[in-house]
Amino acid sequence: MKKILAVDIGNSNIVIGCFSGETLLFTFRIPTMYAEDGRTLLSQIESTLSERLTGTGELTGSVISSVVPNATRTMRHVLEQLTGKMPLIARASLETGIDLSHYDKESLGVDRLADMVAAKRLYGAPSAVFDLGTATTLSILDRHGAFRGGMITPGVQLSLLALHEHTAKLPLLKAGPASGLIGSDTAGCMRTGSIISTACVIDGMAGRIAEELRIPSIPIVLTGGLGKIVVPWCRTKVHFEPNLLLIGLQILYDMNVGKEAEKP
Repeated sequence: MKKILAVDIGNSNIVIGCFSGETLLFTFRIPTMYAEDGRTLLSQIESTLSERLTGTGELTGSVISSVVPNATRTMRHVLEQLTGKMPLIARASLETGIDLSHYDKESLGVDRLADMVAAKRLYGAPSAVFDLGTATTLSILDRHGAFRGGMITPGVQLSLLALHEHTAKLPLLKAGPASGLIGSDTAGCMRTGSIISTACVIDGMAGRIAEELRIPSIPIVLTGGLGKIVVPWCRTKVHFEPNLLLIGLQILYDMNVGKEAEKP
């Protein structure tokens, strides 16, 4: 079966997933700064693919989600060289299977859109997605599959950074697992505050979202790089899918390009 690349370009890292049909074969990361030079970016991607695939000739297409315009332009050219086709750029105007009439499409982040597309396919509607990245975003689908909106709050790492930058003595910490509910030193208290409080937000919001939508309960989907250190502290049942965004991109590609390409 032919393969495609799903590419998520973030401010710090580019995450790339290789799909064979709906199966995610592997993922890898590249620092976004490599996208400043097309030859460097192409070399980095080709190097990894050569270790995982028999040849780039297996690739038949690609799809991009990006929050970095300059990196998007470079990546488009690189993916065209690798696949022989222009990549699909994920955006709200594509066929998504989600009703976006309740929200301002112009301000909707494509990462949230891809998350919702995947959540609907995997867990149905209604569902609520918490994406734990630089910001913690909440995206809510109602029972009809319509995007109702959500919330955006500072993420775990951003909270730790803010504590350091706006106080005189609190240290700069990298987000990591919390050792317990009650911190026994300053660093432990900061990690507990940022990580476990995020879990408490998820627990608290689950019931409130269901109340707002007037339903008994709602599936909670958790994703994002910091999800794995928050999940252990959630009391609410959550579905943890670290590759939710990439899965959403593959679905968007299939809905907008894949089916059309299969026609005789």
